[in-house]
Amino acid sequence: MKKFRIDLHVHTNRYSPCAETLDPERLGKTAHDAGLDGLVITEHDAMWTEKEVQVLKQKIDHKVKIYRGVEVSSSDGHFIVIGLKDMTNIQVGISAIELFAITKKANAVVILAHPQRSGCGAKIFPENINWHKYVDAIEVASTCTFGQYEVDARRLGTETGLSTVAGSDAHCLDRVGSTYTEFNFLPANELELAAAIIENVGTPKRGR
Repeated sequence: MKKFRIDLHVHTNRYSPCAETLDPERLGKTAHDAGLDGLVITEHDAMWTEKEVQVLKQKIDHKVKIYRGVEVSSSDGHFIVIGLKDMTNIQVGISAIELFAITKKANAVVILAHPQRSGCGAKIFPENINWHKYVDAIEVASTCTFGQYEVDARRLGTETGLSTVAGSDAHCLDRVGSTYTEFNFLPANELELAAAIIENVGTPKRGR
């Protein structure tokens, strides 16, 4: 059975200044060469419009599926969100509890990104020992979550029972596809992808 590889965490220089060398128009060939079937553009606190993605798809020759997402800078850490139509009611510094409430109404998914930067989860909600109830999944492998950090993140996933995923957190082209999540099917859209992540049917993988 064919497996489908999706990088769930990719930045570009369109809206993420820290990814100054990652030209989105070069994503098609780069993702194809990395063996990806799809990728999620997750700019910092900004989301591409559907029209922007359509224009990008027309400029990309390779058949790599592009999904829209966002990396939200919450007061409780950074979260990848997939499945929202836009950024209505979401701003920098939003609490993770507020973010989770918004995403649940939209059937979107909330992924804790690079958990080692949040004390492996323990410091996200210091006043609430049930913090994991406000997260759908944990990013257990990326270009900055590796080695012991990856071991700790995977253990956190096991301890909480949350879904585990991988995304490169690429800020330059050569990192795209370095980690990815493998599925038995290619989701048709962001909501299908969000549902698959929540249902924990993906497998986090480390590639090149």
